[in-house]
Amino acid sequence: MDLKTMSKRLESEQYYVTFEMFVADVKRMFSNARTYNSPETIYYKCATR
Repeated sequence: MDLKTMSKRLESEQYYVTFEMFVADVKRMFSNARTYNSPETIYYKCATR
């Protein structure tokens, strides 16, 4: 998940039927940052704050 995809989904006004769907994508984005980046990177560190 990334911010550009989320932005497109918000603009479409059809994908995020509930607020919980949006929150799930936000959580997925942070989870992906921790999964696909090593702990030394700024991406991982920001995702764990």
